[in-house]
Amino acid sequence: MNTNQISKMLDAFEACPLFEIFTVAEKTQLARQSHIVAYNANQEVFSFEHKGEDCFFLVASGNFKLQLKTKQSKPYHVGEIFGEIGIFNEKSRTGTIWAITAGELVAISRDTVLREGLLPSELRYKLAFTLAQQMAGYFHKGNLATSQDLISRGENENVEFKLSEKRKDEIARSLCGFMNHQGGAVFVGVDDGGKAVGLGNNTSKEDIDRLRRDIGNTLQARINSVDLHRVDIRSDKAFGKTILRIDCTPSETPVYYKEKDKENNIHEILLVRHDSRNMEIKGTSEVARFVLMRFSEHAHNGHKKL
Repeated sequence: MNTNQISKMLDAFEACPLFEIFTVAEKTQLARQSHIVAYNANQEVFSFEHKGEDCFFLVASGNFKLQLKTKQSKPYHVGEIFGEIGIFNEKSRTGTIWAITAGELVAISRDTVLREGLLPSELRYKLAFTLAQQMAGYFHKGNLATSQDLISRGENENVEFKLSEKRKDEIARSLCGFMNHQGGAVFVGVDDGGKAVGLGNNTSKEDIDRLRRDIGNTLQARINSVDLHRVDIRSDKAFGKTILRIDCTPSETPVYYKEKDKENNIHEILLVRHDSRNMEIKGTSEVARFVLMRFSEHAHNGHKKL
């Protein structure tokens, strides 16, 4: 391995907050067991179907983006790591990631982390511990938690339960509140106490497709169409029951819930998730203040995605 590659890897390690606990000597030892991989813009690193290399990666240059099954996405820049779950789970990747721009990644293999003899034991344990801490943060935030895990935690600022798909308007209100906050998930077929009761007899593929269409039609009537790409509706299993999981990502602009009054006039309501309820922001001044506080950063940054 040439000196230039070692230098690039050491620069990437230096830019990564997770590697602050490693000494220069340890970083150099790790660099000697790693390699640099170059990517063109729009080139895939790995996906659900194609695991790519059995490595985790550290961004040395360029910009990359991860897309989860829930439609949540995350950009990765110099000094950030991704793919570490693949080190401990050989079956699949949890998302698809690709290069937004041309860039280079430091690739650190599963063998380097887990196999004895490639690194000193103390360094190997320190590396495994660092990756475990990173993954624990994902699951704590719910980014990679299963439906069963999220339901077990109860309703909160990112999770809502609905017993039946018939409560479509309430589902739409919750999604508006989530999108105006941090994103979240609505679970249909779960009662208020967190017990998964399922969808009854509506569990065939045709039934699920019909339920998804019905909820989608309600969302189209209640939420601006431009915001619907943030919503993903799919069936899932939890506690042995078939449920619907409706995920949404946070919005870059205000999302309004549309409802009709007695005279069939449409009014737009601004909702935001607070604890385990959807709070309506009332009054022109309060709406303006909330929009300024919540969305001004994105307006100033060219609507950069969350």
